[in-house]
Amino acid sequence: MNASSFLIIGIAIGIVAGIIISLLFRHVQATTNQKIIDQAREAFSSQAAVSFKSLSMDALGPVTNQLTTMASSKLAEQQGQAAQYLDNKKALIDLTLATMNTELSKVQSTMQELKEKGENQFGGLTQQLTNASSQTSRLTDITTALKEALASGKTRGQWGERMADDILRAAGFKEDVNYRKQKEELSGNRPDFTFFLPKNLRLNMDVKFPLDNYMNLISAATEEERSSFTKKFLSDVQQRVKEINSRGYIDPGNGTVDCVLLFIPVESVFAFAQEQDPELLDNALSQHVILCSPSTLFAVLVIIRQATDTFSIQQNIGQILAKFTEFDKQWGQFTDKYEKLEKHIQNVEEDFKELSGVRTHKLDGILENIHALEEQQKGVEGEILEQPTDT
Repeated sequence: MNASSFLIIGIAIGIVAGIIISLLFRHVQATTNQKIIDQAREAFSSQAAVSFKSLSMDALGPVTNQLTTMASSKLAEQQGQAAQYLDNKKALIDLTLATMNTELSKVQSTMQELKEKGENQFGGLTQQLTNASSQTSRLTDITTALKEALASGKTRGQWGERMADDILRAAGFKEDVNYRKQKEELSGNRPDFTFFLPKNLRLNMDVKFPLDNYMNLISAATEEERSSFTKKFLSDVQQRVKEINSRGYIDPGNGTVDCVLLFIPVESVFAFAQEQDPELLDNALSQHVILCSPSTLFAVLVIIRQATDTFSIQQNIGQILAKFTEFDKQWGQFTDKYEKLEKHIQNVEEDFKELSGVRTHKLDGILENIHALEEQQKGVEGEILEQPTDT
């Protein structure tokens, strides 16, 4: 029986006891007086209470024990499940912690690697910054020295000549072959460079260029000073163009072309002059003066070189054709001799084949017959020697 059955039985017993008590109470009340009834009621009530309590305890005792047993079993089962759940959670937590430790190890390794790379890169960057600072300082010193050097007109002329020499070498020009330096002309002038052109023509070039006011312009502190030095610089350039035109560098009667080159050794100066005076080049050309920067001078020299080479080829084309004619004649004679030699070699080859073939075979046959006769003669002589002599 389960707990609910015992509970139902206890309740039923209680109901029956209540009915019996009620019937007895009515019977006593009817036969005795009120006092006796009250005493009997109290006595019976007390006795019924004790009986009912006893019966209830008897009925509820097994139920309580079974409930306690079931509760203990259920509690044990739940405790087991809880312990299993906690074990599973503990294993999951351990696994998660292991994964986290692995990931943390990777993160620490990555952080250490990034730290080392950062230190290396920072060290390299520091070294690069140090080198850049050193190069900047060196460039500043060179710029200062160049500025001081260019302050002298003589030094500027030497620097311009050096720049021109470098461009001439880059264009493939050779001194005393394609040009000459600082040689006096028939007119008594001494241009910085003289280029040799076809038909004994010459082209002169001057490398002296005014840069004083341009240097002042660079170091000017105010806009008024820059404007003033710009005007002075352009005036110097125009004056230099007039000066070089009047120095006799253009002398067609003595073999020069009707123009002269004026070399500006700095590209930025050339660009600045054009920017400030767009008509500068046209005005110079009208006076037969060609302004050249390093890049444009190189282009002019390449054209001169190509024109000179083309003219030389045209001048020598007759000699070249004569040489081709002579070569054709010699080639014909060579071909005839070669064909004769080829035929002679073929005849020699045929004779050699005949000697190594038929003639050699014939001689070998004769030698074999001779060797056979020698062997036969030896045999006859042996027989004669073996015959007995008469006594």
